[in-house]
Amino acid sequence: VRERISVLYGLWIIHFTRWDTGPYELAQELVRLSERHQDLEAPTLGQALMGNTLWARGAFVAARSYLERSLELCETGSNNIADVRALHNHGVAALSFLGVTLWPLGFPEKAAEAADRALAQARHTGHVPLTALALHNQAFLVASFGVDRHLIRIEPREAESYCVEHGVAAYEPWARFWQGLVLARGDDPRDGIEI
Repeated sequence: VRERISVLYGLWIIHFTRWDTGPYELAQELVRLSERHQDLEAPTLGQALMGNTLWARGAFVAARSYLERSLELCETGSNNIADVRALHNHGVAALSFLGVTLWPLGFPEKAAEAADRALAQARHTGHVPLTALALHNQAFLVASFGVDRHLIRIEPREAESYCVEHGVAAYEPWARFWQGLVLARGDDPRDGIEI
């Protein structure tokens, strides 16, 4: 079962990145499979991936429910599985996506708090792709939703710098885009275009 979950997770990442028709069906299958699996890592992952998928579809209320369930499983299950680090990493990813889910639902303070917690926890793990994801989602909040600077304490350029420094090619173009968007909203839109 663990091997099947790993394969489904890998396929989900590919389809989610390309955003074709696969992410929802793969997330559904992971949720169904995880319901029969005793290890709490599987349900945590399944709930988080379904939350991410629903977020990308704009189904924010449903996404929030799945992401919060994933976090609950992380908190209750951290002493019950062998690989606590994997469970914690799923929790950080779910928390990061919860941040970008809560904002359009009208909870800017909660969104910023979730995003800040996700980034702090990701940095604590030292996991480079996870930290890049958390920075990316914070930059997304700032650039897309215009989150007030007192709520989110990073600048979008910090996400780009981190990605360049650590060679995280997946998030570097996005980080540059968020930075350009913020600059384009400033005094001279050409500043953003030049990024």
